Amino acid sequence: MIMNLKRTKIVAIAMAICFLLIHIFFLITFKQSGIYPMVCFNYFSIPFYIVICFVAYTGYLQLYTCLVYVEVVLHACLAVICTGWGSGFQTIIIGINILAFYSEYLGRMLRLRYARMLPFGIFGMFLYLFSYVYVYYNPPKYSIPPEYEFWMNIILGAIVFAITLFMLEFFVLIVYKSNDKLEHQMSHDKLTELPNRYYMSSYLNQIRERGQLGDYWIAIADIDNFKRINDSYGHNCGDYVLKTVANILAGDKKVLCCRWGGEEFIFISKIEGSGENARQYLDSLRRAVESYLFVYRDVCRHDQKCTDALLCREYNNTSFKVTVTIGMSLFEQGMDIDSWISSADAKLYKGKQSGKNQVVMN
Repeated sequence: MIMNLKRTKIVAIAMAICFLLIHIFFLITFKQSGIYPMVCFNYFSIPFYIVICFVAYTGYLQLYTCLVYVEVVLHACLAVICTGWGSGFQTIIIGINILAFYSEYLGRMLRLRYARMLPFGIFGMFLYLFSYVYVYYNPPKYSIPPEYEFWMNIILGAIVFAITLFMLEFFVLIVYKSNDKLEHQMSHDKLTELPNRYYMSSYLNQIRERGQLGDYWIAIADIDNFKRINDSYGHNCGDYVLKTVANILAGDKKVLCCRWGGEEFIFISKIEGSGENARQYLDSLRRAVESYLFVYRDVCRHDQKCTDALLCREYNNTSFKVTVTIGMSLFEQGMDIDSWISSADAKLYKGKQSGKNQVVMN
């Protein structure tokens, strides 16, 4: 679930209600056990969480986080001092840190005002250690009945473990998705959404390591007279042409098509039958691009702000055709990856010099 401010408020209110119900349970337990300092504290905590719901609703999430953290650790520390280490209240101090740092993460992610939780975490650690040292030298004045203490430890332990496990799994997913998104951004072209030179280089290295380069063909396509398109219709139109040509060239999922740079695209695929089959496939792509009617109005409209606004007014509704030249190479003995790509590039250059709009294999 993608968090936004509205959902964050709802989660904060829901958590405040949960804490309210927990403190009602604590109030009943402490009252029945005759632990009056904790009864007084929970008489404060119950209206406190009603107010906290309003604080969350009004959007003061930074204040919400700070107040809830302080209330929880003070309550847990006082409960340990009153009832001893065996009651398990100290585990709450550990659990609330997970939620506190998650709230800081949400604040950063949503670009809201947030509290730095590290000082609060240090404060919580101090109270955790202080309460342990205190009960070590000062036996608690109150005790919870054994059956209550048993279930108290079960409930508190389950709550803390559930929070910890859920949050850790959540952060694992965040890190995984962030790395996946970063990898995609690094390996794909933003404009055409095709894999880029980095992706192709990695792919070729994998094939080389398997010793299978001889099973593949490679080709480079270049849009003819692309500079003229930019000069005549503007760079917005040039981007439109690049994206459209990319969609045409990348139609077959069995053939990897990447943006090599500028107006160049590179292909690689396994040889099926013979190199002539690959040449015919590339020629079908060339004919598909040649037959496509590009229309300038699809790129830049009068009601949009555009760096090429004058060109937009002058050339709106203009249609034109585009062609590509493709150089193709089969892997030969003694080649490395660079020389193989250079071979395809040389054939592309040959096609450019001999009329363009063709596939050159030999």
